[in-house]
Amino acid sequence: MTQPPMDDDFQDRIQRILNEKKKDELREQYGAHFGEGEEKLPPEVESEWLDNIAEFERQFENAKQITVRERIGNPQIRLPRSFRPGEVVEVRARLDHASYTGLALKGGKFVRELPEFYVTQMVVYVDDQKVSEFEMTSGVSPNPLIRFPLKVGGGGTLRVVFVNSEGRRWEATQPLRPA
Repeated sequence: MTQPPMDDDFQDRIQRILNEKKKDELREQYGAHFGEGEEKLPPEVESEWLDNIAEFERQFENAKQITVRERIGNPQIRLPRSFRPGEVVEVRARLDHASYTGLALKGGKFVRELPEFYVTQMVVYVDDQKVSEFEMTSGVSPNPLIRFPLKVGGGGTLRVVFVNSEGRRWEATQPLRPA
């Protein structure tokens, strides 16, 4: 025995009921809130939208959470492709690092709300000899890219050491190979 075909209105009502069930599950599992606006989405579009929200929540729930402090680091040094002994070259040094002063403006005055967090120092070595040192303030930008001149000798290893306001250190090295 075959069932009579359902009209579109009846199918829409069934889909809206199923969508309300999906909303209830999202409210219960994830604390979702849905506005009750004047405009109604077509039920099949709303169903797909709710499925996407549920999938996003599942992925977010299973994703590894990391802190800013876990993400910082990754020092990098860039040198020109070729250079000669005795030549002054531009070195680019970069570190992935957030930067904030910890200050907030309250009542017309700056007050410390959080500890400051920034790159405080960069020291440059060729082999074991210190050739430059940079002291920075809380005004340094996030993910600082620092360019500086370096007179290249006959070779060796360029080493850049970054230190932050918590005393953590990161180091990058690059061989100096003049042409």
